[in-house]
Amino acid sequence: VSLREKTKEGALACNGHVRLADNGAARPSASDSGCHGAKCLASSFVPWAEVRDDPERRGRVAWARIKTYRRAIEKVYRCYDCRVARLLDVSRQALYFANLGDLCDCLDALAADPDVRLCRV
Repeated sequence: VSLREKTKEGALACNGHVRLADNGAARPSASDSGCHGAKCLASSFVPWAEVRDDPERRGRVAWARIKTYRRAIEKVYRCYDCRVARLLDVSRQALYFANLGDLCDCLDALAADPDVRLCRV
């Protein structure tokens, strides 16, 4: 099972929200700094339960990409003093939660999943 599928499962089970790219783009551009402030942040995220059955919105979810080989090597050299074991974010995803209870429920579910290892929160 992929990390993206695990993310979808957690979002559905715990009322997680996913980020939708603006203007119908498949994903935000590298220069997209996002918006700031709670109102703007909340408007960029939509509950996965509302998105999963809508092909147009599902296609706009800004899923993170796997870190490239080149970027991983660069990070190991620049940031981790050549210690490869410190490179933890090769594959990642993000969810937004409207309240702390939903976030804690999701973390509990991830911690209980034998296929998942939480490295850092």
